[in-house]
Parts: sequence; C-alpha cells; structure tokens
Amino acid sequence: MNIILDTNVLISALLGKNLRERLEPIMVDPEIRLLVCTQLLDEFMEVIQRPKFEHLVSKTQITTYLDFLHPKFEHIELVSNVSLCRDKEDDFLLTLARDGKATYLITGDKDLITIDTFEQTRIVTLTEFLQHIISL
Repeated sequence: MNIILDTNVLISALLGKNLRERLEPIMVDPEIRLLVCTQLLDEFMEVIQRPKFEHLVSKTQITTYLDFLHPKFEHIELVSNVSLCRDKEDDFLLTLARDGKATYLITGDKDLITIDTFEQTRIVTLTEFLQHIISL
C-alpha cells in the first residue's frame, strides 16, 4: 500500500504525542510505504522552521523524527503535471499520488478532502484511514 502523509499530518504528528502514536500502525506495517518527493520534504522543512514552531520543537527533534520515518520513505521523482487543487500549492500532492500510484493521500486539508478520490487515490483524514486499516 502506497500512502502519502500531507505536510499538515507530518507536522501534527511531530508536535503531538497522541497523533504520533496514531501513526504507529503505518510505521509497523511492512506493506505500507510512505511516498515522498522533494517538494513534500522541502515544504515540511520550510513550515516546521517557522518562528511559531521554534519553541515547540528543536532541530534535533526534527532530525530524529525524519530519521524515524526515513526507512518507510519511497522517494518519487515527479514527472506528471496536475493542476486540480483550489490551492495550487497542493497540486504537487496529487502529482505525487499519480506518479507514485498512491492508494491513499492522508490529509487534514479540507480543499483536498473535498476532492475525495483522484484517479486511484482515496483522499482521507488520518482517522478515516486508520478506521479502514482496522476493518481489513
């Protein structure tokens, strides 16, 4: 199963213990791969280093977190050009979904969630995704 964790999910998981624990089923399942691309990792680093997060997370915590996630990462080189999102800055996530043949895009972004399905990719919240895994 190929999944994408949107930047908002990655950051929320880093900052909140409860969400980090909720990611555990993804991390321990050998059938799940986390699709990433340069744009996703760059966006994560740009957002997490904003002043509003300075007092919440250290550079060491960020590095440790990425090292923890890294074994699950499958880096995808984006070749498609998708232009579908209301917020054009999110189009790279749909491109990653297409090029990586993602099963799920997990996000908290309402603009993406309203799309629901893009080609073969279901767009869901983390709660919806975890409920699906439990029902399998």
